[in-house]
Amino acid sequence: MKHVMHDLETLSLKPNAVIVSLGAVVFTKDGTLDTFYQPISLRQPDRHLDHSTITWWMGQPLEAREVFMQPNGSLHAVLSMYAEFLYRNNLDGGIWANGADFDNVVLTDAYQYCDMAVPWNYSKSRCYRTIRGLYPEIQLPFSGTRHNALADAMHQAKHLLKIAKEKDLPL
Repeated sequence: MKHVMHDLETLSLKPNAVIVSLGAVVFTKDGTLDTFYQPISLRQPDRHLDHSTITWWMGQPLEAREVFMQPNGSLHAVLSMYAEFLYRNNLDGGIWANGADFDNVVLTDAYQYCDMAVPWNYSKSRCYRTIRGLYPEIQLPFSGTRHNALADAMHQAKHLLKIAKEKDLPL
């Protein structure tokens, strides 16, 4: 089965958060297959900005904050590209994120905000945080820049694969 692990960087913790970037990795039980990464323009009228989250970002290492200096696309354009990426990869597995109550919720809200169809069925949403919490003894060192959406998604997918392999979990 092909799954996707995606990660968002945002300027709020609310479902209608301004999205800074979207990263994703397609994977199977045998490893990773394809990636997606796109910074997003902060011009997202009526989307939520949280001052404490902005302050938090200002305290992050330069490597993480580089996303604010990269060329970016509009929210609508990036969501369209991401939907095409998901369709092109013919996913038949889960849509994974680090938390059942954040990334998938924020993305769903963003698709609705842009008057676009959500490119996955709600029944495909999966929670990496739950699996990680069930097996805290299985660790994987982080590689890359923390709080980079693609690096976070890649780490989460690789860690999930390691847990599944060591615990003989179906994926």
